[in-house]
Amino acid sequence: MAYLYTFAYLTSLFGLIFWYQVQGNKKRSRLMSTLFLGGYITYALALTFADGLVSAKLIILARDMFVMAVVSQIFNYSKNNKLSFAILFVFLILAIKFFYFNKLTSSFVQLAEASTKSEINISDDWELLFEINDINELEHFKPTIEKYDLSIQAAFDPQSKEITVLDDYYLLGIPDKSEVYFEAIKAKLQNTIGVTWVEENEVISIDPLEANTISRAPINYGIDDPELDKLWGFEKMNIQNLFPFIEKNKDKIQQQALLVILDTGIDSEHEDIKANYKSIKSKYDSDANMHGTHCAGIAASVNNNGLGIASFNANNELYKVSSIQVLSGMGTGTQNVIINGMIEAADNGADVISMSLGGRSSHTKQRAYNKAVEYANKKGAIVVVAAGNANIDAIHATPANAKGVITVSATNDQMDKASFSNTVQSLEMGLAAPGKDIYSTVPKNQYKSLNGTSMATPYVAGVVAMLKSFDPNLTTKEAFKILHSTGISTNQKEMTGPFIQPSEALKLLLN
Repeated sequence: MAYLYTFAYLTSLFGLIFWYQVQGNKKRSRLMSTLFLGGYITYALALTFADGLVSAKLIILARDMFVMAVVSQIFNYSKNNKLSFAILFVFLILAIKFFYFNKLTSSFVQLAEASTKSEINISDDWELLFEINDINELEHFKPTIEKYDLSIQAAFDPQSKEITVLDDYYLLGIPDKSEVYFEAIKAKLQNTIGVTWVEENEVISIDPLEANTISRAPINYGIDDPELDKLWGFEKMNIQNLFPFIEKNKDKIQQQALLVILDTGIDSEHEDIKANYKSIKSKYDSDANMHGTHCAGIAASVNNNGLGIASFNANNELYKVSSIQVLSGMGTGTQNVIINGMIEAADNGADVISMSLGGRSSHTKQRAYNKAVEYANKKGAIVVVAAGNANIDAIHATPANAKGVITVSATNDQMDKASFSNTVQSLEMGLAAPGKDIYSTVPKNQYKSLNGTSMATPYVAGVVAMLKSFDPNLTTKEAFKILHSTGISTNQKEMTGPFIQPSEALKLLLN
């Protein structure tokens, strides 16, 4: 975009300069006016549709118009003196080559990107994530590396390199002393031969919302878990119909699916999770926060064990739950770490990847997430992601806006969109699930209620894992189509998507 903007601007400038010179010749005058107007229109469109705040674009526009006005008037005054015109033209070419061309490309990128940098949190260790066709081509970037003392390392190491380009991604680290040159470094990297993509290594954070515990009149679900009255979502999702249907069709179960939760870790020793837990690495089997354990209880708590709550995992035979820790005990994590978690989950045989995390970001900047989802899909995993809790359109949240994910909004017990929940009307695959006043497991054999699309997401992930146990080859689009067509309306269905109905979804899959 920076080069399109630059060449369009220079075309417009040169067209205007020569237009003054050929005004006596209609044919040439028409040609120069066409160059001027065509260049200017392209320049204006490039500036309009580039990422960045309007205020930043207005600064660029004002500067560019001032330069064009001054330069064109100088040439206009010299139009009757060919020698003066020639000298000025040579001077202009040299000025553009040695000064203004780089200023145009780099300053445009800096101004446009600076407008978003303040709105997002970028990793302090590895600030940029970029894709390059051949790492040897970074020789062109070597002077910048040496000038700013930059560090570079491979970003991802997928097992199945033949089905992805993720192994072409690298991290770039900027030391504290060079942080002030962030925009200039990014601009240089973007303009380096062979570099096909650059984006910030963003930091996301979770902030669990405290909630009330809602108790309802007990319903007979046919299992003995004592705190089912606190799961208002079970009533709204008609779970009383699910377990008998699974029992009737248990001979159709094809596999025990694997649901992997990417979060703060999971307390694998929790009384209501342990029997359904499968460890990938021991370092992921604890939770210094509580968020991951809460999600795990929603998706895969042990049924019919006389303890706590229950999940869709009838007789605990349909799927196992596992953990990959991508968020710290403080609930923060970088884009690079999260994507590595997605890759690790896929490489460890995940059938479903559940991601109750995210933050604000432009949907135009999620190429690495898109590639990671694509990789997971090719390895057989369906990715389910939280819509986010900012009460905005989830098209502005990531990874909710990544291509190929099922994005989940949250509702309350009255079937209204939860006040905090992002909306999913602009996304390809959006669904709704219970997300307010959700009672579930937390570390040390405790239970607690929390609010969030984080809580709605494992409900959907659990249903998808259940479906995958009956149909291991189920794709994301097939799963979404089933859940979408069998879901029921919320009070704001367009904004939330349909509210999941697990038993109806399984009936449609098997019939």
